Amino acid sequence: MVRNTRFDASWVALESGGAVSRADAIALVSVNLEKLLGFEAAGLDSDLVATHGGDLLGFSKIVGIVSPRRGIVNIL
Repeated sequence: MVRNTRFDASWVALESGGAVSRADAIALVSVNLEKLLGFEAAGLDSDLVATHGGDLLGFSKIVGIVSPRRGIVNIL
């Protein structure tokens, strides 16, 4: 499932022994995933995910999502 891709990317980065950087792992589940699924989003239409207590790959809690494409702001 797409909702679990951040966890998959974290494991890829951890298990790669340094071959996959954190930036590459984030690209794997964001820009590259959109290209793979055929989405063409302009930079300003990208979603923003806010986390608390770490970063996106650190298994931290997601506390907010801003989605211009969907026209919503979710504060969790």
